[in-house]
Amino acid sequence: MKNLGGDKPFNGDIGVNQVFDFTDRIMAFDVNACQDEECDDVSPIKANTSFASFGPRVGDPTMSNSPRRVGLFEGSDEFGRLQPLLGTIDSATDFEGNTIYWPDEDIYRDHGLIGPMNGTMSWHNPTTENPAIDTVEEWEIWNLSGDAHPIHLHLVHFEVLGRYDITWDDETNEDDRVLGDDPVSSTGTYLKSQSVVGHHDSIGNGFRVMNPTRTEDSHLDPEDGYIENMPKDVVTALPNQVTVIKAKFDEPGRYVWHCHILSHEDHEMMRILHVGSGYENAE
Repeated sequence: MKNLGGDKPFNGDIGVNQVFDFTDRIMAFDVNACQDEECDDVSPIKANTSFASFGPRVGDPTMSNSPRRVGLFEGSDEFGRLQPLLGTIDSATDFEGNTIYWPDEDIYRDHGLIGPMNGTMSWHNPTTENPAIDTVEEWEIWNLSGDAHPIHLHLVHFEVLGRYDITWDDETNEDDRVLGDDPVSSTGTYLKSQSVVGHHDSIGNGFRVMNPTRTEDSHLDPEDGYIENMPKDVVTALPNQVTVIKAKFDEPGRYVWHCHILSHEDHEMMRILHVGSGYENAE
């Protein structure tokens, strides 16, 4: 088994070049089942154009609120240190389509977090990713940060549908996507600052996404050798892009979704993914 995805998720690239020696070699094992007869070839031939023998495509979305739009952010913690975080682009809804609201607590109200939940969130905030059981959802992963992030959804294998460029508002620039005042006539996506309630009621800084706009042209042609058009449970979401995936959530209960860079997932870039009822207790 070989790691064709490379080992450099940073700097806005998927990357097939290996930074360290031998990191492309995950494991080797012997298969003895077909010693006396010819075995079927299950290698991912032409994997970028078909699923070969690795299983069927995920079905069509079944939820009326699909696609689910989630965000990857670079906020800051209570000490002003850079902190990668997850969140939502739209107001969160539960598995029945009901709006999920910020908790009616002083710590949230005092920092302007009132009404439907959206924007940057920490691990300790209430659950917002709550698919219904046995439904197929399309997710748009909006990477509003400066780095590529390998995003992993527990429970499911998903299909990668495409990549789209985020269209930024003309009044923003590469160094600052935050606008203090709403533009008179917005030309694209921009951010507004928003507080983040963290562990032990610590207060950091995050964002809310305004006028989310993306291109209509898909980018699904990664470097030769990188297999993208196959069932996956991790996808590299590139900066300034929207990565679109589709998955069927067929097991109830509490799982997580997160960035698979260890220092990111351990410092709040992880959120609960709860399938079906009972999400209110998944905190």
